Amino acid sequence: MPPKRAQWTEENLRAALAAIERGQLTQRAAAERYNIPRRTLRNHVKSKSIIKRLGRRSILTIDQEKDLVQRIIRFANIGVPVTPKVIRRQAFLFCENYDIKHNFNKDSGIAGKDWLKMFLKRNPEISKRKAQFMNPGRAQKLNRPIVAQHFQEVKDLYEELDILQNPQRLYNMDEKGCRLTIHHQQTVLAQKGARRVHLIAPEHAENVTIAMCVNAVGTAIPPMIIFKGQRQKSEYSDNLPAGSLVKMAPKGSMTTELFIEFIKHLGKYKTQGKVLLIFDGASSHLDYTIVEEADKHDIVLYCLPSNTTHELQPLDKSVNKSFEHHWDQEAMTYMYQNPDRRLTKSNFNKIFSKTWSRALIHENIINGFRATGLFPFNPDVLPDEAFAPAILTEHPPPQTSTIIEANVEYPEVTSRYDTVSPSILNNEECTIADIVTPEKQIAVKALTDIATSTFPVKVPQSKNTNCNASTLSPKPSTSGIMTKRPLILSSDSETDIEPDAVQKMLSRNDHSRINIYTYEEDSDDDTQLASLKTKETKSPFQELMPTPNYAVIKEKPRRKAINYRGQRITRDLFKKREELKENKMIKVKKSKKANQKTKDRKNKSGKDSSKVKKSKIIESEWFCHACKEGRVSDMRQCVQCFKWYHEECVGLSTDDKDMFYCCDCD
Repeated sequence: MPPKRAQWTEENLRAALAAIERGQLTQRAAAERYNIPRRTLRNHVKSKSIIKRLGRRSILTIDQEKDLVQRIIRFANIGVPVTPKVIRRQAFLFCENYDIKHNFNKDSGIAGKDWLKMFLKRNPEISKRKAQFMNPGRAQKLNRPIVAQHFQEVKDLYEELDILQNPQRLYNMDEKGCRLTIHHQQTVLAQKGARRVHLIAPEHAENVTIAMCVNAVGTAIPPMIIFKGQRQKSEYSDNLPAGSLVKMAPKGSMTTELFIEFIKHLGKYKTQGKVLLIFDGASSHLDYTIVEEADKHDIVLYCLPSNTTHELQPLDKSVNKSFEHHWDQEAMTYMYQNPDRRLTKSNFNKIFSKTWSRALIHENIINGFRATGLFPFNPDVLPDEAFAPAILTEHPPPQTSTIIEANVEYPEVTSRYDTVSPSILNNEECTIADIVTPEKQIAVKALTDIATSTFPVKVPQSKNTNCNASTLSPKPSTSGIMTKRPLILSSDSETDIEPDAVQKMLSRNDHSRINIYTYEEDSDDDTQLASLKTKETKSPFQELMPTPNYAVIKEKPRRKAINYRGQRITRDLFKKREELKENKMIKVKKSKKANQKTKDRKNKSGKDSSKVKKSKIIESEWFCHACKEGRVSDMRQCVQCFKWYHEECVGLSTDDKDMFYCCDCD
């Protein structure tokens, strides 16, 4: 049996290094006295490291690996987790950029699998996981302003209906689609190494909708079950929980008429007095007739913000997943007991009754209301990680929409981007918007590909003292490069809350924008990218893997839906929408009349006045400062004086992606 290695301790190493530094012992004598190999002691004297480590030294230092671990965790929190291949590629780029000696394959430009394996072993807080898909709408809408406004609306309703003292008046309703088959893959026993392990069951099956409703004290009212079809058979109501309501629908899903029936059904089993019903904003739930029926039964309707129910709806949080688990268990038992029978609507009730009694237990219901902060009332129930994905799509704060200030220089920004550094930003799809404020905010960059890209970025210094709004207007171009005017916040943002007052954010009638990047400690990751300033403390991997920004400014935003934020559903909401529709129809009719008058004048005069206007627009919008002509062609704007030139006049083509300086500014 070979002798054990490295029988010395870190205390022995410290004592040996101290003796050598004071000159009391030579390296050879210290190695013999403290039982440390002489070559090992010599290496520690050179590196001045007192950490005991066996084997080869890793390519990245401990601090560099910790920095990389933090970036991996950060990207996972914001909803863009990196794959092992991306990390291997970024490790190669990092070593190349900082001249770190490595043995990676330079032809493929990627670190090896063995390096990744040992990296994960050295950093056990990182592991390979299966990522769950999240809709981009959910990632964007679940942000602090929307959630804060939701809890303020709920708080007002609680005070009006005295819910905190009477939690039995608080109800939550949700539909659950139940397919007549097994929902999830099952863990089974089979021969080790077998390549074909199949479970014979329908992949696609008919859907049955179950309308569940529970209250905050853990009581569930009898369910409403909606089968697909038109003719209801008597056996559809057999063996169901007492009081269950069975209905038919052409598609087997909830409709406005069926939701009115559910309101009547709830009115039979709810507690006395006014109650609060919280539900999601499905289109079948939002209609004037539903509000009228709810008023008859003393039911106050509250609609949750859209794309937030995965965190704010009690039934989604605790009951639905439990229902699917128990359904699969009962369905598997039924299939083993009846291998010759298919699961149909006629025998659906046998499985459903057992599943219902197991899933909608008192503990599950109570935990759902507690996890969403509805009861006990807790506006701070959601952790910071829940809001992290919204950072990617947050619009710039209102301060960035001011007019560009003249005669501003940014030496610190220029020095940051003068050199070529590996990055996950893509050069071809990078858009630099002129966002300059008195606070010296820099350009916004859009991330596109986090796997393979490097590019140099240079932010020019503006010396023009005659900047005006007209020279900054966007010009059409087919080359794909266009300098835009300062970003103006569009009205389609659904996180409209004032930036300087959280109290205003909580106000019912005030929905201006707030910068959600500063909700926690001041760090680069939680700061709007447009206002991110260079800091000496920024780590190398933060430079290599910056937090991406997917914010999109829409020039023609759509009208907001009723459920874009959490609010009480009343008749006035639908009246206002009808008025807006009428006003829109009036505008359309007026525009049609105006177009008809223009056509009539054209027929009488024989000239088209619109062509004259169009030619004037072309001359003004497509004017080239080189040829002094206004004609439609690919154009390029000087990034320093903001003047426009035809690409052919300055010798450029669509393949030239560099920043353009005119002859006066070059």
